[in-house]
Amino acid sequence: MKLIFQHDDYRTYLRKVVEQKRHIEKGFGLHSLADMARVQRPYFSKVMARNAELSQDQVYLLCSGLGLADDETRYFELLVELERTALAERRQVLSKTIESMAEEQRTTANNLSAGKESLDLAPSTNLLEYYLDPLIQIVHISLFIARFSSHPRSLAEALRINPARLNGIIERLLNMGLVAYEGSRLIPKRDSLHLDKRNTLFRSWRTQIKTLSLQRLSELPLDEQVSFTTVFSADAATRRAIHTLFLEFLKSCESLVKDAPSHQTYQLSFDLFPWTD
Repeated sequence: MKLIFQHDDYRTYLRKVVEQKRHIEKGFGLHSLADMARVQRPYFSKVMARNAELSQDQVYLLCSGLGLADDETRYFELLVELERTALAERRQVLSKTIESMAEEQRTTANNLSAGKESLDLAPSTNLLEYYLDPLIQIVHISLFIARFSSHPRSLAEALRINPARLNGIIERLLNMGLVAYEGSRLIPKRDSLHLDKRNTLFRSWRTQIKTLSLQRLSELPLDEQVSFTTVFSADAATRRAIHTLFLEFLKSCESLVKDAPSHQTYQLSFDLFPWTD
């Protein structure tokens, strides 16, 4: 996730920029940003102390000097406008726009390299069916394990499902083009499918996979599970910080999984949601 979208205050963002750039450019500081914005250093100090605000031209020069992309520049401009406005109703509109842009950047689709399927836009790919039954996805991923790829029918016992149901799932995976026979081996063709939460299927898929997960957890010994649940009170900024940390964790996990040998099929789940309005 881009640095600027982790902040809802442009001043805290600029201080973080200085902190990071000091490790690369010796002597970089707030005075460097003042020079970049072509403002006197005492005035820029007032800006950072919340005793003055940046002009539109100064914002432009800062964004250009920092090499911000169009979406980052727009976000920075909104943060500055939020500080400049004296109208309560405009603050509300700006705050909603800012949060919407930041939330868009926090989606897993924007933070993972796994393939994103536009199922609504491309139903001809026949992947709609893939997410209607969570066992289809579990069987598909399990086929990356050599012992199951060589003997697909053994998956029925491993997953504790009826052999007839497994045969039906394999048939559907073949029809979708996600697996293919090479001799007696059943070879999976893709391993990076990702269902974006904005997809109309997401809620249905999530409900089914959670139900199936709870069933599996009830069957497993506790020493084979890693589970953690906590209820806490905090503010919106803390919630955003936790979300950002989780996305960084996911990126690390994705990198580990890509290089890992396929020996077992695992599931990783994470929920962060409010109990109060």
